[in-house]
Amino acid sequence: VVAVPNVLAPQSPSALPRTICPLVSLDFANQLYAQCGLPVAFNDLFTYSRSSSATFVERVAKCTAGYDYFVGTVLDDTLRFEYDPETGENLGALIEGASTNLALYSEEFDNAAWTKTAVTINANTNTAPDNTISLDVVEVTSLTGVQGVSINSFTADGASSYTFSIYILKSLSNFDISLYYRDSISVGTQYANLVFNPATGVTSTAPSNFKLVDFGDYYKAEITEPSLPAGSMRAHIRLSNMAIGSKVGAWGAQVEALTFASSYIKTEGSAVSRSADNLSLPSAGNFNASEYALYTKGNDLDVGKAYSVTDGTLNNRVQSGV
Repeated sequence: VVAVPNVLAPQSPSALPRTICPLVSLDFANQLYAQCGLPVAFNDLFTYSRSSSATFVERVAKCTAGYDYFVGTVLDDTLRFEYDPETGENLGALIEGASTNLALYSEEFDNAAWTKTAVTINANTNTAPDNTISLDVVEVTSLTGVQGVSINSFTADGASSYTFSIYILKSLSNFDISLYYRDSISVGTQYANLVFNPATGVTSTAPSNFKLVDFGDYYKAEITEPSLPAGSMRAHIRLSNMAIGSKVGAWGAQVEALTFASSYIKTEGSAVSRSADNLSLPSAGNFNASEYALYTKGNDLDVGKAYSVTDGTLNNRVQSGV
């Protein structure tokens, strides 16, 4: 016997349960985007721009298992996706503000812009993190003085934090290396300092902020100084506890007026800037201005705002960051 169906009286919209389907779902890590539960293409949803080329951490699958990582480059107006070089996790879209690399000749330590002390530079001898033969080898030639190289020079404004970053090849000497800032005087004042040995890890942590990233065949070392005085500064790479003939491979020197290291910016004789990433979607069909819930997840939100909901003016907006 078929039961008599229940008949519901007409209901007003306010009496209906709330939908569990978001107006818009943006999964950058898996590159899946949807409106009201229906898939939608990236280009049909977003407006994106960046008025310069830029680099990012790219990966390629190994024949056995896992990935190899390298520094890739994309042209203007191309959204970058980044992968964690230690875990392989897809980190999603890489959205950065503008930044400038103040270190001249970021890949050419043999250039006269770098002061060499008790070392010689063997240029373009090894594969670099961008898969080109552009990594230089710094070789100790004397135990007199402070062995190393320093960039001459960048000008601190006395107000900004500065971060120095560089890639170091693992496979040469079992080295100690010290990254630090100093002023432009030959003796100089030492400010932030970071010393590490690949076999034992960080051995000195004088700076307020440091980071050592395992980048496959390389380390990426970063050191931040929040209070450099105004004036001419040097970012110095010092080799310590080394014997004559000891070698260190270095590539990708970068100095930025930021509290963290952003993606690599190549320089060849002058400071180079990377433009900001601008990613947006229209409010129509994607946003209810009278009532809404917004959930976001991101990595390394060091500075600025993570997102902003606005009518295009400064009067009506909601934004979130650090």
